[in-house]
Amino acid sequence: RSTGLDARHDLKLGDFADANFRKWIDFRIATLTDFVDEIGRTARSVSPAIMTIPEIYPGIEQEAVRLGADVYQMYGVADAIAHEYEFGDGDHMASSRSQLDWLLYQAGMLSFRAFAHGKATWILNYSWDGDKEVAPSDAMKNLAMSQIMAGANVWDAPGHSMAGSNDSKTRKEIFQWIGQHEKTFYSPRTPIRPVGVYFSPQSRNYDSAGFLPSYRGTLLLLLQKHLELQVVTPRTLATFNGPVLVLPNVSVLDENEKSSLRTFVARGGRLVITGTDTTALGETTGVMRFKECPAKARFDRLQSDFAGGSQDNPTAFLAAIDTSGALKIEAPPTVVANIASVNGAPHIFLANFTGLVPRKIAVPTPQTNVRISVPVGKGETLHVLPFLGEDRVLTGRSAGGRTVFVLPPLERGAVAWVEMRNQ
Repeated sequence: RSTGLDARHDLKLGDFADANFRKWIDFRIATLTDFVDEIGRTARSVSPAIMTIPEIYPGIEQEAVRLGADVYQMYGVADAIAHEYEFGDGDHMASSRSQLDWLLYQAGMLSFRAFAHGKATWILNYSWDGDKEVAPSDAMKNLAMSQIMAGANVWDAPGHSMAGSNDSKTRKEIFQWIGQHEKTFYSPRTPIRPVGVYFSPQSRNYDSAGFLPSYRGTLLLLLQKHLELQVVTPRTLATFNGPVLVLPNVSVLDENEKSSLRTFVARGGRLVITGTDTTALGETTGVMRFKECPAKARFDRLQSDFAGGSQDNPTAFLAAIDTSGALKIEAPPTVVANIASVNGAPHIFLANFTGLVPRKIAVPTPQTNVRISVPVGKGETLHVLPFLGEDRVLTGRSAGGRTVFVLPPLERGAVAWVEMRNQ
Protein backbone atom coordinates (compact mmCIF):
# COMPACT_ATOMS: atom_id res chain seq x y z
CA ARG A 1 0.00 0.00 0.00
CA SER A 2 2.80 2.42 0.79
CA THR A 3 4.99 1.83 -2.27
CA GLY A 4 3.00 -0.22 -4.77
CA LEU A 5 5.78 -2.80 -4.64
CA ASP A 6 5.68 -6.51 -3.87
CA ALA A 7 8.73 -6.98 -1.66
CA ARG A 8 8.87 -10.68 -2.53
CA HIS A 9 9.30 -10.09 -6.26
CA ASP A 10 9.94 -6.43 -7.12
CA LEU A 11 13.33 -5.85 -5.52
CA LYS A 12 16.78 -7.38 -5.37
CA LEU A 13 17.24 -8.28 -1.74
CA GLY A 14 20.54 -6.96 -0.40
CA ASP A 15 21.35 -4.96 -3.55
CA PHE A 16 21.80 -1.41 -2.25
CA ALA A 17 22.08 -0.07 -5.79
CA ASP A 18 18.58 -1.30 -6.58
CA ALA A 19 16.07 1.55 -6.35
CA ASN A 20 13.28 -0.72 -5.14
CA PHE A 21 15.44 -2.26 -2.42
CA ARG A 22 16.22 1.29 -1.24
CA LYS A 23 12.49 1.94 -1.09
CA TRP A 24 12.15 -1.21 1.07
CA ILE A 25 14.84 0.10 3.43
CA ASP A 26 13.10 3.48 3.67
CA PHE A 27 9.72 1.79 4.21
CA ARG A 28 10.94 -0.38 7.09
CA ILE A 29 12.62 2.51 8.91
CA ALA A 30 9.60 4.79 8.40
CA THR A 31 7.20 2.05 9.56
CA LEU A 32 9.02 1.36 12.81
CA THR A 33 9.43 5.09 13.48
CA ASP A 34 5.72 5.68 12.84
CA PHE A 35 4.90 2.77 15.16
CA VAL A 36 6.79 4.39 18.07
CA ASP A 37 5.19 7.74 17.23
CA GLU A 38 1.72 6.14 17.29
CA ILE A 39 2.40 4.56 20.68
CA GLY A 40 3.33 7.96 22.09
CA ARG A 41 0.35 9.77 20.61
CA THR A 42 -2.06 7.08 21.76
CA ALA A 43 -0.65 7.01 25.29
CA ARG A 44 -0.73 10.82 25.61
CA SER A 45 -4.37 10.84 24.50
CA VAL A 46 -5.07 9.00 27.76
CA SER A 47 -2.44 10.66 29.99
CA PRO A 48 -0.82 13.83 28.56
CA ALA A 49 2.14 13.60 30.95
CA ILE A 50 3.20 10.13 29.84
CA MET A 51 6.58 9.70 28.12
CA THR A 52 7.63 7.13 25.54
CA ILE A 53 11.15 5.72 25.94
CA PRO A 54 11.92 2.83 23.58
CA GLU A 55 14.85 0.53 24.20
CA ILE A 56 16.82 0.09 20.97
CA TYR A 57 19.80 -2.10 20.17
CA PRO A 58 21.10 -0.67 16.86
CA GLY A 59 23.15 2.50 17.05
CA ILE A 60 24.64 4.57 14.24
CA GLU A 61 26.08 1.55 12.43
CA GLN A 62 24.86 -0.82 9.72
CA GLU A 63 22.72 -2.75 12.21
CA ALA A 64 20.20 0.11 12.08
CA VAL A 65 19.63 -0.59 8.38
CA ARG A 66 19.47 -4.35 8.87
CA LEU A 67 16.92 -4.16 11.71
CA GLY A 68 15.06 -1.03 10.62
CA ALA A 69 15.25 0.67 14.03
CA ASP A 70 17.04 3.95 13.30
CA VAL A 71 17.77 5.99 16.41
CA TYR A 72 18.33 9.12 14.29
CA GLN A 73 14.69 8.97 13.20
CA MET A 74 13.41 7.64 16.53
CA TYR A 75 14.71 10.63 18.51
CA GLY A 76 12.25 12.76 16.58
CA VAL A 77 9.23 10.88 17.94
CA ALA A 78 10.38 9.50 21.33
CA ASP A 79 10.85 11.43 24.58
CA ALA A 80 14.18 9.71 25.24
CA ILE A 81 15.93 6.59 24.01
CA ALA A 82 17.38 3.76 26.06
CA HIS A 83 20.30 2.41 24.02
CA GLU A 84 21.27 -1.21 24.53
CA TYR A 85 24.11 -0.17 22.29
CA GLU A 86 26.41 -2.69 20.60
CA PHE A 87 27.91 -2.95 17.13
CA GLY A 88 29.73 -5.53 15.05
CA ASP A 89 30.15 -9.18 15.96
CA GLY A 90 32.31 -8.96 19.10
CA ASP A 91 31.52 -9.21 22.79
CA HIS A 92 31.20 -5.60 23.93
CA MET A 93 30.89 -6.16 27.65
CA ALA A 94 32.89 -3.28 29.17
CA SER A 95 35.42 -5.66 30.73
CA SER A 96 36.11 -7.16 27.28
CA ARG A 97 36.39 -3.97 25.22
CA SER A 98 39.55 -3.11 23.35
CA GLN A 99 40.90 0.44 23.39
CA LEU A 100 39.51 0.90 19.88
CA ASP A 101 36.08 -0.29 21.07
CA TRP A 102 36.12 2.32 23.82
CA LEU A 103 36.82 5.06 21.27
CA LEU A 104 34.13 3.83 18.89
CA TYR A 105 31.59 3.89 21.71
CA GLN A 106 32.53 7.53 22.29
CA ALA A 107 31.85 8.25 18.62
CA GLY A 108 28.47 6.53 18.85
CA MET A 109 27.37 8.26 22.05
CA LEU A 110 28.39 11.71 20.79
CA SER A 111 26.30 10.99 17.69
CA PHE A 112 23.32 10.04 19.86
CA ARG A 113 23.65 13.30 21.79
CA ALA A 114 23.59 15.22 18.51
CA PHE A 115 20.47 13.35 17.38
CA ALA A 116 18.70 13.95 20.71
CA HIS A 117 18.34 17.76 20.59
CA GLY A 118 18.39 17.99 24.38
CA LYS A 119 16.46 14.80 25.08
CA ALA A 120 18.06 12.25 27.38
CA THR A 121 20.31 9.46 26.10
CA TRP A 122 20.23 6.41 28.38
CA ILE A 123 22.97 3.83 27.80
CA LEU A 124 22.05 0.27 28.80
CA ASN A 125 25.48 -1.30 28.36
CA TYR A 126 26.90 -3.97 30.63
CA SER A 127 30.13 -3.80 32.58
CA TRP A 128 31.11 -7.26 33.83
CA ASP A 129 30.02 -10.84 33.37
CA GLY A 130 32.37 -12.95 35.45
CA ASP A 131 35.83 -12.19 33.99
CA LYS A 132 38.15 -13.66 36.63
CA GLU A 133 41.04 -11.22 36.10
CA VAL A 134 38.87 -8.09 36.25
CA ALA A 135 37.28 -6.67 39.38
CA PRO A 136 33.58 -5.84 38.85
CA SER A 137 34.06 -2.41 40.46
CA ASP A 138 36.79 -1.47 37.96
CA ALA A 139 34.66 -2.47 34.98
CA MET A 140 31.71 -0.52 36.40
CA LYS A 141 33.81 2.60 36.89
CA ASN A 142 35.23 2.46 33.36
CA LEU A 143 31.78 2.14 31.85
CA ALA A 144 30.21 4.94 33.91
CA MET A 145 33.14 7.28 33.28
CA SER A 146 32.97 6.78 29.51
CA GLN A 147 29.25 7.53 29.44
CA ILE A 148 29.12 10.65 31.59
CA MET A 149 32.08 12.22 29.73
CA ALA A 150 29.99 11.88 26.56
CA GLY A 151 26.94 13.44 28.24
CA ALA A 152 24.92 10.21 28.35
CA ASN A 153 23.01 8.80 31.30
CA VAL A 154 24.35 5.74 33.10
CA TRP A 155 22.84 2.34 33.72
CA ASP A 156 24.55 -0.84 34.85
CA ALA A 157 23.32 -4.25 35.95
CA PRO A 158 24.79 -7.70 36.60
CA GLY A 159 25.70 -9.73 33.54
CA HIS A 160 23.11 -9.23 30.81
CA SER A 161 20.16 -8.83 33.14
CA MET A 162 18.23 -5.63 33.84
CA ALA A 163 17.98 -5.72 37.64
CA GLY A 164 20.44 -5.54 40.49
CA SER A 165 24.12 -4.69 40.40
CA ASN A 166 27.53 -6.32 40.02
CA ASP A 167 28.66 -4.38 43.10
CA SER A 168 26.12 -2.36 45.07
CA LYS A 169 28.77 -0.34 46.93
CA THR A 170 30.39 0.83 43.70
CA ARG A 171 27.04 1.56 42.13
CA LYS A 172 26.07 3.74 45.10
CA GLU A 173 29.41 5.56 44.99
CA ILE A 174 29.01 6.32 41.26
CA PHE A 175 25.44 7.54 41.47
CA GLN A 176 26.03 9.67 44.55
CA TRP A 177 28.97 11.35 42.83
CA ILE A 178 26.96 11.94 39.65
CA GLY A 179 24.20 13.44 41.78
CA GLN A 180 26.63 15.89 43.36
CA HIS A 181 27.89 17.04 39.94
CA GLU A 182 24.91 16.57 37.65
CA LYS A 183 24.85 20.22 36.56
CA THR A 184 28.41 19.91 35.31
CA PHE A 185 27.73 16.76 33.28
CA TYR A 186 24.10 17.19 32.22
CA SER A 187 23.64 20.91 31.64
CA PRO A 188 23.43 21.77 27.94
CA ARG A 189 26.76 21.57 26.13
CA THR A 190 27.08 24.43 23.65
CA PRO A 191 29.63 24.27 20.83
CA ILE A 192 32.42 26.85 20.94
CA ARG A 193 34.37 26.68 17.68
CA PRO A 194 33.90 23.11 16.46
CA VAL A 195 34.81 21.08 13.44
CA GLY A 196 31.47 19.85 12.14
CA VAL A 197 31.22 16.23 11.00
CA TYR A 198 28.18 15.40 8.91
CA PHE A 199 26.09 12.36 9.73
CA SER A 200 24.17 11.45 6.58
CA PRO A 201 21.40 8.95 7.38
CA GLN A 202 20.78 8.09 3.75
CA SER A 203 24.48 7.57 3.03
CA ARG A 204 24.59 5.22 6.01
CA ASN A 205 21.43 3.47 4.82
CA TYR A 206 22.44 2.95 1.18
CA ASP A 207 26.25 2.82 1.44
CA SER A 208 27.23 1.71 4.94
CA ALA A 209 30.54 0.24 3.78
CA GLY A 210 31.58 3.55 2.23
CA PHE A 211 30.17 6.06 4.68
CA LEU A 212 30.62 4.53 8.14
CA PRO A 213 34.42 4.03 8.12
CA SER A 214 34.84 7.63 6.94
CA TYR A 215 32.37 9.05 9.45
CA ARG A 216 33.59 7.05 12.44
CA GLY A 217 37.20 7.50 11.36
CA THR A 218 36.79 11.29 11.24
CA LEU A 219 35.28 11.36 14.72
CA LEU A 220 38.08 9.17 16.07
CA LEU A 221 40.75 11.37 14.50
CA LEU A 222 39.28 14.52 16.07
CA LEU A 223 38.86 12.85 19.46
CA GLN A 224 42.42 11.55 19.45
CA LYS A 225 43.81 14.89 18.29
CA HIS A 226 41.78 16.57 21.05
CA LEU A 227 39.95 18.92 18.69
CA GLU A 228 36.45 20.20 19.35
CA LEU A 229 33.86 18.45 17.19
CA GLN A 230 30.16 18.73 16.57
CA VAL A 231 28.09 16.06 14.86
CA VAL A 232 25.85 17.80 12.31
CA THR A 233 22.73 16.16 10.86
CA PRO A 234 20.14 17.06 8.21
CA ARG A 235 18.04 18.56 11.02
CA THR A 236 20.84 20.88 12.22
CA LEU A 237 22.73 21.58 8.99
CA ALA A 238 20.99 24.90 8.27
CA THR A 239 21.82 26.26 11.74
CA PHE A 240 25.41 24.98 12.02
CA ASN A 241 27.66 27.93 12.96
CA GLY A 242 31.07 26.30 13.14
CA PRO A 243 33.84 27.44 10.76
CA VAL A 244 34.50 24.02 9.16
CA LEU A 245 32.24 21.16 8.09
CA VAL A 246 33.50 17.76 6.95
CA LEU A 247 31.44 15.60 4.58
CA PRO A 248 32.98 12.13 5.16
CA ASN A 249 32.27 10.08 2.03
CA VAL A 250 28.70 11.34 1.86
CA SER A 251 27.10 9.69 -1.17
CA VAL A 252 23.49 10.86 -0.85
CA LEU A 253 22.29 14.46 -0.47
CA ASP A 254 18.81 15.82 -1.19
CA GLU A 255 18.09 19.29 -2.54
CA ASN A 256 17.51 20.81 0.92
CA GLU A 257 20.90 19.55 2.10
CA LYS A 258 22.61 20.86 -1.04
CA SER A 259 20.98 24.26 -0.56
CA SER A 260 22.14 24.45 3.07
CA LEU A 261 25.68 23.56 2.01
CA ARG A 262 25.67 26.32 -0.61
CA THR A 263 24.52 28.78 2.05
CA PHE A 264 27.21 27.57 4.46
CA VAL A 265 29.97 28.15 1.90
CA ALA A 266 28.50 31.49 0.78
CA ARG A 267 28.65 32.90 4.30
CA GLY A 268 32.32 31.98 4.65
CA GLY A 269 32.26 28.43 5.98
CA ARG A 270 34.89 25.94 4.85
CA LEU A 271 33.55 22.69 3.45
CA VAL A 272 35.95 19.72 3.44
CA ILE A 273 34.77 16.85 1.24
CA THR A 274 36.49 13.47 1.54
CA GLY A 275 35.88 10.69 -0.93
CA THR A 276 32.57 10.83 -2.76
CA ASP A 277 31.34 14.32 -3.73
CA THR A 278 27.63 14.73 -4.43
CA THR A 279 27.34 18.42 -3.51
CA ALA A 280 27.29 19.80 -7.10
CA LEU A 281 29.39 22.71 -5.82
CA GLY A 282 31.93 24.16 -8.23
CA GLU A 283 35.57 24.97 -7.61
CA THR A 284 35.72 27.67 -4.95
CA THR A 285 38.03 28.73 -2.13
CA GLY A 286 35.39 27.65 0.39
CA VAL A 287 35.49 24.01 -0.70
CA MET A 288 38.39 21.58 -0.24
CA ARG A 289 38.29 18.08 -1.69
CA PHE A 290 40.22 14.90 -0.86
CA LYS A 291 39.75 12.27 -3.56
CA GLU A 292 40.45 9.52 -1.04
CA CYS A 293 39.18 9.87 2.52
CA PRO A 294 42.22 10.02 4.85
CA ALA A 295 40.07 9.25 7.88
CA LYS A 296 38.76 6.06 6.24
CA ALA A 297 42.27 4.88 5.38
CA ARG A 298 43.36 5.59 8.94
CA PHE A 299 40.30 3.84 10.35
CA ASP A 300 40.97 0.74 8.24
CA ARG A 301 44.52 0.55 9.63
CA LEU A 302 43.31 1.03 13.20
CA GLN A 303 40.87 -1.84 12.76
CA SER A 304 43.75 -4.24 12.12
CA ASP A 305 46.44 -2.72 14.34
CA PHE A 306 45.36 -0.28 17.01
CA ALA A 307 48.38 1.45 18.49
CA GLY A 308 46.70 4.55 19.84
CA GLY A 309 46.65 6.18 16.44
CA SER A 310 50.07 7.72 16.91
CA GLN A 311 51.36 6.11 13.71
CA ASP A 312 48.99 8.21 11.58
CA ASN A 313 49.30 11.91 10.91
CA PRO A 314 47.16 13.03 7.93
CA THR A 315 48.81 16.45 7.83
CA ALA A 316 46.96 17.93 4.87
CA PHE A 317 43.56 16.89 6.20
CA LEU A 318 44.30 18.24 9.68
CA ALA A 319 45.43 21.55 8.15
CA ALA A 320 42.19 21.71 6.16
CA ILE A 321 40.02 21.31 9.25
CA ASP A 322 42.06 23.58 11.56
CA THR A 323 39.71 25.98 13.32
CA SER A 324 42.45 27.80 15.25
CA GLY A 325 40.51 27.41 18.47
CA ALA A 326 41.77 29.20 21.57
CA LEU A 327 41.65 26.05 23.70
CA LYS A 328 44.57 23.65 23.27
CA ILE A 329 44.94 20.19 24.81
CA GLU A 330 48.10 18.10 24.92
CA ALA A 331 47.51 14.44 25.76
CA PRO A 332 48.24 11.01 24.27
CA PRO A 333 45.83 9.63 21.62
CA THR A 334 44.44 7.07 24.07
CA VAL A 335 42.93 10.00 25.98
CA VAL A 336 39.91 11.55 24.27
CA ALA A 337 38.55 15.02 24.86
CA ASN A 338 34.99 16.27 24.44
CA ILE A 339 34.96 20.08 24.38
CA ALA A 340 31.98 22.40 24.89
CA SER A 341 30.77 25.44 26.78
CA VAL A 342 28.74 24.57 29.88
CA ASN A 343 27.00 27.33 31.82
CA GLY A 344 29.14 29.89 30.00
CA ALA A 345 32.55 28.33 30.70
CA PRO A 346 34.71 26.20 28.35
CA HIS A 347 34.72 22.60 29.59
CA ILE A 348 36.96 19.69 28.58
CA PHE A 349 35.62 16.20 29.36
CA LEU A 350 38.59 13.80 29.37
CA ALA A 351 38.37 10.00 29.19
CA ASN A 352 41.52 7.90 29.63
CA PHE A 353 41.60 4.45 28.01
CA THR A 354 45.38 4.01 28.11
CA GLY A 355 46.59 0.55 29.02
CA LEU A 356 43.20 -1.20 29.08
CA VAL A 357 43.43 -4.85 27.95
CA PRO A 358 40.27 -6.90 27.33
CA ARG A 359 39.50 -9.31 30.19
CA LYS A 360 42.87 -8.64 31.81
CA ILE A 361 43.49 -5.00 32.75
CA ALA A 362 40.60 -2.74 33.73
CA VAL A 363 42.55 0.00 35.51
CA PRO A 364 43.79 2.63 33.02
CA THR A 365 47.42 3.70 33.12
CA PRO A 366 47.47 7.19 34.74
CA GLN A 367 48.60 9.87 32.32
CA THR A 368 50.93 12.59 33.56
CA ASN A 369 51.77 15.91 31.97
CA VAL A 370 48.37 16.38 30.32
CA ARG A 371 48.22 20.09 29.50
CA ILE A 372 45.44 22.55 28.77
CA SER A 373 46.23 26.05 27.59
CA VAL A 374 44.41 29.23 26.62
CA PRO A 375 45.66 32.57 25.29
CA VAL A 376 47.00 34.88 27.99
CA GLY A 377 44.13 36.91 29.40
CA LYS A 378 41.46 34.30 28.62
CA GLY A 379 41.69 32.52 31.96
CA GLU A 380 44.03 32.35 34.91
CA THR A 381 42.67 29.37 36.85
CA LEU A 382 41.44 25.92 35.88
CA HIS A 383 39.05 23.71 37.84
CA VAL A 384 39.74 19.98 37.60
CA LEU A 385 37.20 17.43 38.79
CA PRO A 386 38.55 13.85 38.60
CA PHE A 387 36.07 11.03 38.09
CA LEU A 388 34.79 10.08 41.58
CA GLY A 389 37.08 12.76 43.05
CA GLU A 390 36.90 16.31 44.37
CA ASP A 391 37.22 19.61 42.57
CA ARG A 392 40.60 21.31 42.77
CA VAL A 393 41.79 24.63 41.35
CA LEU A 394 45.01 25.02 39.35
CA THR A 395 46.91 28.21 38.63
CA GLY A 396 48.46 28.44 35.18
CA ARG A 397 51.86 29.67 34.09
CA SER A 398 52.61 31.90 31.10
CA ALA A 399 54.53 30.45 28.14
CA GLY A 400 54.63 31.70 24.56
CA GLY A 401 51.64 33.98 24.91
CA ARG A 402 49.50 31.29 26.50
CA THR A 403 48.46 30.32 30.00
CA VAL A 404 49.35 26.66 30.51
CA PHE A 405 47.79 24.36 33.10
CA VAL A 406 49.41 21.01 33.90
CA LEU A 407 46.81 18.55 35.17
CA PRO A 408 47.42 16.17 38.06
CA PRO A 409 47.82 12.54 36.91
CA LEU A 410 44.76 11.65 34.85
CA GLU A 411 43.44 8.30 36.06
CA ARG A 412 40.12 7.18 34.57
CA GLY A 413 38.86 10.57 33.54
CA ALA A 414 38.20 14.14 34.57
CA VAL A 415 36.38 17.28 33.56
CA ALA A 416 38.25 20.58 33.53
CA TRP A 417 36.86 24.05 33.03
CA VAL A 418 38.47 27.43 32.61
CA GLU A 419 37.50 30.14 35.04
CA MET A 420 37.22 33.19 32.85
CA ARG A 421 38.64 36.48 34.12
CA ASN A 422 35.28 38.28 34.02
CA GLN A 423 33.54 35.62 36.14
